[in-house]
Parts: sequence; structure tokens; C-alpha cells
Amino acid sequence: MTDNLWHNVFVYGTLMQKAGSIRSLNKFGPDAEFVSDTMTSSESFDMLDLGHFPGVIDSLSGARVAGELWRVTNRVFRELDIIEGYPDFYTRKMIPTEHGLAWMYYLPENAHGYGTPITEKQGVLSWFDSLPQYA
Repeated sequence: MTDNLWHNVFVYGTLMQKAGSIRSLNKFGPDAEFVSDTMTSSESFDMLDLGHFPGVIDSLSGARVAGELWRVTNRVFRELDIIEGYPDFYTRKMIPTEHGLAWMYYLPENAHGYGTPITEKQGVLSWFDSLPQYA
């Protein structure tokens, strides 16, 4: 892969710019471009609070996930794989969002017993809405 290849990435936790963390995508400079606040088109997810970060899992009776859509260079995409522990902790797949297809990091199927489930509000899951400082 060449470094001038760009990827769409959907983020829903500490990689979001409003997280203000050292890992937020807005800290990656010109190799990461914010596209839009958005959410998944599909209602097939559950979200778990894993303490300092969330994780999304597939669900037959789930909800949509709120997050941000970013365009990142191939270099940043490779760095995200390392940050997210891909493929050993998170895996990733292409998902439809309100603003087009994007890669999303999610937990494997065997993660259903981990973390605290986050309650959806009006059919949407938001890790930030579950945190007292953002609620």
C-alpha cells in the first residue's frame, strides 16, 4: 500500500476529537481529516463500556452507533491498527454510515461477557452520552 492512499474510518470513542485524548484523530495533523459527525446506518450493534474506552459488538437486536467519520492516510490507518490492537484485540470491518462506507474497529464475538452494556437512547448508542461529564 502506498502512503497517499486514504481510508474512511468511523470512530465512536477515544479516537473522536471531542474525547480530547492523546489518541484523538485530530492530533494526527494533515494525515487525518474530519469529515462529519455521523452514525452507523445499521441498527445491528451493542456497545460496551470497557472502563477507559468503549467497544462495539454485533447484535441481532441492537442499535445505531453515534460517532465521527474521518479520512486518514494509509500511514495513520496502520497506526490505528496498532493503537486498536488489530487484529488481536479489536478487529475491523467496513460498515455503512450516514455519510458513506467506513472502516470501524469492533470487538470479536466472544467479547459479549466483557464490560458494562451501554443503554441506547432513542435507538442510538453513544459512549459519550453514558459519561457523566458529557451527559
